Amino acid sequence: MGTGSGGELAAALRLATVLPRIWNGQRRDLYPDPATVDIIGQDIYPTVRNGVPDFSSQLVRYVESVTYNPAPRIIAYTENGTMPDPDQLISDKAKRSLFMTWNDGWQST
Repeated sequence: MGTGSGGELAAALRLATVLPRIWNGQRRDLYPDPATVDIIGQDIYPTVRNGVPDFSSQLVRYVESVTYNPAPRIIAYTENGTMPDPDQLISDKAKRSLFMTWNDGWQST
């Protein structure tokens, strides 16, 4: 878990003992009371350009999500079209807790 503040530990313990409250939103103006959110999620479907999927970290969207709540919250891709490159996530420090990848047909089986 790292060497974070006691608040981070308290948040982690709360998540382990109760159903987390996930807010899945795309717009700051729709963000609810910060005290009611444990996990901030965004649906991200990067554009496929010239037939090439975008595996970037989506850093701009991550930074946007982090700014929704004044206190640190867990950030998730609640839906995504492509799985971001793990090396880019690490180098960009765009930490996500989970991914739910959807196949929109660009991926062959």
